Amino acid sequence: ARYGGEEFAVVLPATDSADAEEIGWRVVRDIASYRIPHRASRAAEVVTASVGVACVIPSPMQTPRELIALADEALYRAKNSGRDKCVVH
Repeated sequence: ARYGGEEFAVVLPATDSADAEEIGWRVVRDIASYRIPHRASRAAEVVTASVGVACVIPSPMQTPRELIALADEALYRAKNSGRDKCVVH
């Protein structure tokens, strides 16, 4: 689902962090494989993806905002460490 301007969210119920990371890397690789030109970008000549993964076991003490914050932190680590990658919180 679109979540913000250039961000998307994927919810993977009953998925552990290793499987979620593999799916994240698959997204990164698949998008890169399309080689979509991105002339306006200063980061790359083609469209790439930076993916942040966060996994939690839901509890009544947690809010959805906490999970989003963890995923957001991982996403920005991916962007700040070179982009075109998947980072797990």
